[in-house]
This record gives sequence, C-alpha cells and structure tokens, in this order.
Amino acid sequence: MKKLEKFIKKAIQENSKIIMPTKKQLETINRLSFNKSFYWSLFLELYLWNESWDEIEYEDFEKILKEEGRDALLYSFAINCLQNGNYPIAIKALKRYIKKYPNHLYPNFNIAQAYYEEGEKEKAIKYYEKSLEIDLSDVDTYLKLGKIHKESKEYNKALKYYKTALNLTITTHEFYDIMLKMHDIYRDTKKKKEAVACYKKAIKKNNERDDKPRNYYLYIKSGWLSKSKKKCIENYKKAIEVRPERYEAYYILGIKYIHRKDNKAIKLFKKSLKLNPQNAQAQVNMGVAYGNLDKDKKALKCYKRALALDSSLFQAYINIFSLYEEMHKYFPKKIEDMFIKNFKENRDVYVMYIAMGYLVDIYHGKEIDLTIFEKKYKNAGMECCTFNAKEILKKIRKKDKKKVSELLEILKKNTKIIIK
Repeated sequence: MKKLEKFIKKAIQENSKIIMPTKKQLETINRLSFNKSFYWSLFLELYLWNESWDEIEYEDFEKILKEEGRDALLYSFAINCLQNGNYPIAIKALKRYIKKYPNHLYPNFNIAQAYYEEGEKEKAIKYYEKSLEIDLSDVDTYLKLGKIHKESKEYNKALKYYKTALNLTITTHEFYDIMLKMHDIYRDTKKKKEAVACYKKAIKKNNERDDKPRNYYLYIKSGWLSKSKKKCIENYKKAIEVRPERYEAYYILGIKYIHRKDNKAIKLFKKSLKLNPQNAQAQVNMGVAYGNLDKDKKALKCYKRALALDSSLFQAYINIFSLYEEMHKYFPKKIEDMFIKNFKENRDVYVMYIAMGYLVDIYHGKEIDLTIFEKKYKNAGMECCTFNAKEILKKIRKKDKKKVSELLEILKKNTKIIIK
C-alpha cells in the first residue's frame, strides 16, 4: 500500500491535474491482481479521464478491462502519453502493443511520431514505412515521410512522398497544404518556375471552392517570385483585390513603384499606413518617394515619424543626415542623440555619420584634421553603408573638392563602406 501511495504521489507531482484518490480507492487499486506500477499508471489515466473521477471505483476499471481488454487500455494510455509529450513512455507502451498487434496501422504511425519527437528520425522512418506496408493509401504517412526527408535536405525523396500524397488527396485543404510544402522545396532548391507553379495550382483550387481571400498571401509570395515586373505588380494588385482591408500588399506594391511612379507609391503607402499606422518602414519608404520628387520637407516628416515609431531604423537616420548634408546644415540634436544611442557600437554606421558631419564642416569652412579621423576609425567593422562620391562631389563647392576627395579616400581605405 505504501509503495502504491508513493507511486501516485510521484505521478501527482508530474501531473498537477491528478488528485489523490480516496483511501477506499487506494485499497481497490492495491487489490488489482496485476499490481505492477505500469498498470497502476493505467488506472491513474482512467481515473484522470473519467468525468466522474471523484467517484470512480475498482468495478469501473474492471468493466473497462472486460469490455475493451487490457490491450485497449494499454493503447489508450500510450496515446495519452504521446499527446502529453511523454514520448519515452509512449514508445514503451506502443512497443508492447505492436508486439501483439504488428499489423495495425495507427500504433505503427503513432510510435513513428513519438520517435520523431524524440529526434530519432531513422526509427521514425522505419515505422512510417511499416505503416505504408499496412496501408498504401494513408496520406498522413506520406506527409510525415516527406517532412522528415525535407528536413534532412533529401529533397527528391520528399517530393516523391508529397506527389504520391497529392494523388491520393481528396479534400481541397489537403491539396492546398501539399502544394505549399512542395513550393518550399522548390524555393529552397532555387527552382522558381516550379515554386510559382505550386502557388498557381493552390490559387486555382481556392478559386474553385470560392475561397478567394485565402489566396492573399499566395499572390504576395507569387509577386516576390515573379521575374517579370509586370506579373509581379499584377499579383500584388490581385492580393489587394481579394483582401482590401489588409495593409501588406499596398506597402509592397508601393515599394515597387518607388523611382518609377513615386506619386503612385506615396498613395499606396498612405493606404497602407491608414490600415496599419505602426508600420515605421512604410514611413521611411514614403520619405524616399517624397525625396525623389524633391519634396524634402515632407520626406523629413516621414523619417521623423518613422523614428517616433522605431528609433532603431538605420535608413531613416541616414536619409535625414543625407538631406541635412545636402542642405549643408548640421543635424538636429535630438536625432543625433537617438542615433548615437542606437548605433555607436556599430563602427561602420557611426563612421558614416561622422563623415557626413565632416562634409558639413568642410562646407562651412571649419578647421578639420582628417588624420585624426583616419586614425580613430581605422579597420572599421562590417559593411553597412554606401557613399555616392560622384553625387557628393557634384554638389560641393570647387574649393572644397580636394578635402572631400581626401575624406572619401580615407573611408574607402579604412572601412568597408562602399564608395561608388
């Protein structure tokens, strides 16, 4: 009896849902003829599942054994362990069950799943393949095998299983799901044409069942994969058509129109921001579009709004500094402080910021010592920035061109900043 109490208390520690049985119940459990801990645990599972668990008696357990047999209870216990993440116990129980019933599909499928969750993929494959020997038409088994081989980068094997599953698929949901899995493989193997074809088939299936809104992200992803700009834009427009209340397609389409049709891009960014005012990156891109139209004041407002939403947006700072440098003005103190706080540890970014300040100093005739700059920022870190030397030299006064050229040479020599 003490051994049983100790066992149940340990089980309670592992599963807070279990409440200690009454003394009478403990006595009935202890009277079980097969009073091994494994069967005690089966009783506890029944005790836990039963809706009137506080009233359960030995007779209830005896009835289950009589009607379903110990094997059925053992299988139920194994599935419960599997669902609760207790994979080693689930494997142990399923092995006992499979030993007696080797040609049952689901026990083999479930033990394969338990092995997969435990990271033992080879054993999982063995039992999944055993499942297919029992039933060649089980779609879930093909999908599981496809997933394992995809994770192992055995793409041809994965595609083979997915294509077989596709031939057996009846529901549109299954078809859609398999198409996306196959797309991922084609994407990872750089087969864009095949990847887009998968999306097209999934879109067609959704249209057939009149579930067009579900195609929203498929159109967006197809747009990213499209080689043709025209087809790319068509996909984003279709995405907007099926889900006009979503902001992403407006935003991405806006990016596609920057430098080409900036006024149109601005309208799309405004629509996107109306639906999602927290999209800081949309503010940055709208600022770029305004800048392309020489509307610098509006561009600055966009960049400042972006930083108010996300103070770590590097591009917003650089665009602000570039605008002030073009106007030969010093940067706003508040913006400088935010920038330094976020990027002082990133040497390449910080070098660019200092260099822009030097450009303004040069224009205003301030005395500068470029040797100090060179010494301080020698051997800078990763590549982060681009300096358009031709544009800068074009805008600078004739008498300052030599100093600016020297500054650009120092940047080129001692950092990984790109000088175009």
